[in-house]
Amino acid sequence: MVYGPLLLLSIVLFELFVLLKMGENAKAIIASSHQAMKVLASSDLADEEKEAFMRRGSVEILKATLGLAAKLVLAGAILFALFELIVMMFPTLRQPLIESFVSPIVIVILTVVVIAYAWVRKATLRHRAGRRKTA
Repeated sequence: MVYGPLLLLSIVLFELFVLLKMGENAKAIIASSHQAMKVLASSDLADEEKEAFMRRGSVEILKATLGLAAKLVLAGAILFALFELIVMMFPTLRQPLIESFVSPIVIVILTVVVIAYAWVRKATLRHRAGRRKTA
């Protein structure tokens, strides 16, 4: 009985990551950091130019980090609300759900299932996009 709500929470989390485009924020942070390291290692730029770039780059990284943090807080709030709704409907599930959040076996099972869900979702969307182009 615990696996159903856990699967629901996991898929909702995955969909929130996709819907809120959290991957783009993470990629922006990584790209800005990578660019900053290139600038620091560059021998072609003067120290003043490097410093100016670093100031601008740090603001970009801060904005992307705050955006990602805000999205994570929003996702956490939505998941908490969903958890509370599940517990309100099925009060006996509170403790088993909380315990299963830290169970390595449950974490592995949910990870595999969500990866399979993501793969099927991607294949379905790709198939739909192919059908639209031919129609």
